[in-house]
Amino acid sequence: MIVAAKARIRRIAVTLLVVIAIFLGLVILIIPPPDLSAENVILRKIAKLATEVDQVKYMNIQRQGELQRLFQQFSSITNKLVSNQNKSSKLGDEVKTPDGLIKELKLSYEGQALLKQVNWTYDLSLPSIFDTLPHAVSDPKSLQPAFKVSRGKTQVPIVMGIPTVKRQSQSYLEPTLKSIFEHINEEEAKDVLVILMIAEPHDLEYVKSTAQTIGKIFQKQIEQGLLEIISPPETFYPDFTELKLTFGDDMDRVHWRSKQNLDYAFLMMYAKQRGSSYYVQLEDDILVPFKYYMQTHNKLIRLYNRLKQNIKFQ
Repeated sequence: MIVAAKARIRRIAVTLLVVIAIFLGLVILIIPPPDLSAENVILRKIAKLATEVDQVKYMNIQRQGELQRLFQQFSSITNKLVSNQNKSSKLGDEVKTPDGLIKELKLSYEGQALLKQVNWTYDLSLPSIFDTLPHAVSDPKSLQPAFKVSRGKTQVPIVMGIPTVKRQSQSYLEPTLKSIFEHINEEEAKDVLVILMIAEPHDLEYVKSTAQTIGKIFQKQIEQGLLEIISPPETFYPDFTELKLTFGDDMDRVHWRSKQNLDYAFLMMYAKQRGSSYYVQLEDDILVPFKYYMQTHNKLIRLYNRLKQNIKFQ
């Protein structure tokens, strides 16, 4: 009896398991899988929007060039009109000069640039510069480099900025640049731009001399557009005699720190128009490791992706 009861229980258990398995199988077959078509539609829309954004960026670059050429033509016409008016004026009449017309007509910053034939649309972007640097926007020449060696390379994934100043001791600028270029191959050179800024606005002769020396050593990098050399104009900087003492520093230290901040600002604004993704600022006395560019690029991509994930899940 006991054996028969155990066998009956076993058959009932097996039957229950078979019934449950059949039931689950029917549920899986009858209930449709989740519809992923909506998610696929969203992904396609995102891809389409990304493509459109890239197209708009490209069109913006084209329009920027057209605006530059249009500006040059208008500037030339304006100056010819002023010149012809002066030639046709009677003896003893006041000669019209750009500065005189600016004061007489109370021209805006853009109008001043037009008369002085100075470009205000290309070299620097102007993020609230009218408020932060009012002394600079009063002179169009303040917002373009006083010295520039460039092949016009733009829209590169990585821009590396190197500010440098006159050193009392030995300069390490040459070995720094050699170290950087030695670890950038021909293919990587297409995706990077190194901007050397000689931040000596009050000593243009030193700027030219240093640029000439660097140009001879790194002529290949300049010709292929891998290296640019610039120097900010003297008028970009305010009157430092009115600075306030801060952090317990003496006036020389406050002057040095304030100028360094403006050096970096000029370099970053200039670099903004040349890069499409990342900006890296380096010191002028470093030696970079093997495959530095590749490691830096991969690190930046990982940081960017991590930032996107943080934004997505917060």
